[in-house]
Amino acid sequence: MDLVKMGGEFTVTCRDKFGNFKWRDTIKNTVVNEGLAYILERIFRGNESSGEQSVAPWFVGLTASGEGAAATDGIGDVSEFSAYTGTRKEFVETLNVSTPATPTMNNTASKASFTISSDSQTVGGAFLCSVDTGSSGTLLCGGTFTNGDKSDLDTDDTLEVEYVFQCSSS
Repeated sequence: MDLVKMGGEFTVTCRDKFGNFKWRDTIKNTVVNEGLAYILERIFRGNESSGEQSVAPWFVGLTASGEGAAATDGIGDVSEFSAYTGTRKEFVETLNVSTPATPTMNNTASKASFTISSDSQTVGGAFLCSVDTGSSGTLLCGGTFTNGDKSDLDTDDTLEVEYVFQCSSS
């Protein structure tokens, strides 16, 4: 039996208020049970069982210090980092099927950008969900930075978040 593998990673780049590079980290995400159920529901039942429409768009968010996403989490279980201007950023996706064995959905051409609103901030990671604010939506996935929290964020620093979601068979 072939298994389908799904998962992704966030690449977060931080720049200071002058555009100078500060750091970059890649986060391997956890696709949570709620997200997996959403994917299976849409593939095998379309919208018939829940009566809901497919999510479009999805939104990128940032997690607070020490936060990630466990397999059993929903959007209301994740503590969110909110010291930035605006709301969660729209995931403007592009389907890449140029490599048929490993197609991806990504926002490489239009990365989510967060402008930090106050000094001395700490961020824990990133997530993808179905709503731009609040906790009533669907959490697809999330994860924490490779070596722990990033604590060197200041006013007008920018976090640029790229997300690539990949499917493959084994």
